[in-house]
Amino acid sequence: MARRRHKREPLSAHVMILLDEGEHPLVRRGSLADISFGGVKLYLVQPLEVGVRVTLEIRFIMAGGEVKTETVRGTAIYSQKIQDIHFVGIEFDQELDPKLHPDLYGRIVEIIESED
Repeated sequence: MARRRHKREPLSAHVMILLDEGEHPLVRRGSLADISFGGVKLYLVQPLEVGVRVTLEIRFIMAGGEVKTETVRGTAIYSQKIQDIHFVGIEFDQELDPKLHPDLYGRIVEIIESED
């Protein structure tokens, strides 16, 4: 099994998932289970097929209480159903970067630093 490049960090967030379906993208909603600089694990009620390209609008709370939303593109790399919940892994097209995703990157750094 391949080793992850980045440690997963817990982050409570709501996610709107836009599936790339031509002119009329499908919209789904879910919750974020955890995040790393390279991807996320989502909890969904509806499944996502492996290989599907998505745009994620991640709505999260900064340590100071401010609500932020950032958009990240990626691909579903795994999907597993346990009872009524689908666990879906999304690999980002490119790793989170402080210039492109300053708030989300900063929130992950805050979480990492609070563990020390």
